[in-house]
Amino acid sequence: MPLDADGIARSINLWEGLGAARLPHFSQAVLQAAKQLPSGIALFPTNKSNVSSSDLIALDARKVKFLGPPNHFQRISYIKALSGEYPLHFFKDKIVLVGATAVGLGDVLPTPVSAYLQPMPGVEFHANAIEAMRNSGLIIDAPFWLTCILSMILAVIPLLFLPKLSPLKSLVAIIFYYFIVMASAVALPQ
Repeated sequence: MPLDADGIARSINLWEGLGAARLPHFSQAVLQAAKQLPSGIALFPTNKSNVSSSDLIALDARKVKFLGPPNHFQRISYIKALSGEYPLHFFKDKIVLVGATAVGLGDVLPTPVSAYLQPMPGVEFHANAIEAMRNSGLIIDAPFWLTCILSMILAVIPLLFLPKLSPLKSLVAIIFYYFIVMASAVALPQ
C-alpha cells in the first residue's frame, strides 16, 4: 500500500507493474474472481505507457472509504476453520481472506480510522478495499484545477458579506461560515 506524506495508508492503485501497469490491485483481482467487480472498474489499465523495466508504474489511484476501525470485520481462527468447527454453509457466498492479524508480525498499517495508536492489519485493509470497491465506494481525488477554483470561491465569499456587517456580527458570521465549510469538506468524500 502506498503511504501518504503523513505516513497514513488511505489509498490504493488499481493497476501496478514493472515497466507497465498490467497487474490489477489485489482487491480488484479478488472481486473479478468472485464475479462481483462493479461495472465502473476497468478490466484493463487505461494508460499503457512503457518505461524502463525496473521502474514501478502505478495507475488509477483511489482512496479507500473505510467501514470502521480495526476489528470491524468478522475474524475467525484459521485452525478452527480447518478443523471443521464451522459448518460448510458458513462460508457460502462469502469472500474469505486469510492473513495475519497480530501486530507483532509486522503486517500492520496506520490508517485514517486507526492512525498510529492501533494500526490496522494488512488483511483488514484489503477487506476494506474490497468492500469499498464492491460498493463503488472508492474515492477519486478532484482535479487540481477544480480544487483551486473551489478554494478561490470559498475565499471570496466572506469578502461579499463581511464588509456589510458590524465587527461582532462579522465574527459570528465567520465562525458560522467556518463550520459550514468544515462540515461540507467532511461530507463531500462520502
